[in-house]
Amino acid sequence: MQKDETIIRLKRVLLSDKINMPNGLLNLLKKDVYSLLSCYFELDYDTLKITVDSNTKGEYDIMITAKAERVKSPKFF
Repeated sequence: MQKDETIIRLKRVLLSDKINMPNGLLNLLKKDVYSLLSCYFELDYDTLKITVDSNTKGEYDIMITAKAERVKSPKFF
């Protein structure tokens, strides 16, 4: 049983190391997502929340939530 617990603990450590993003990356991502969404919606920057986690497969789970006051009228070229 000790070997299985050690392997599970090692996997958790490796996944937590992988999720550590460089300083400022999450803020940069938030600014970029806000720029994109504000083209289509009227929203407050403070309502935009982004979380990035890694799952057991080592993939990233990205969750974006925001509250919009209204949808902007589309502008066609």
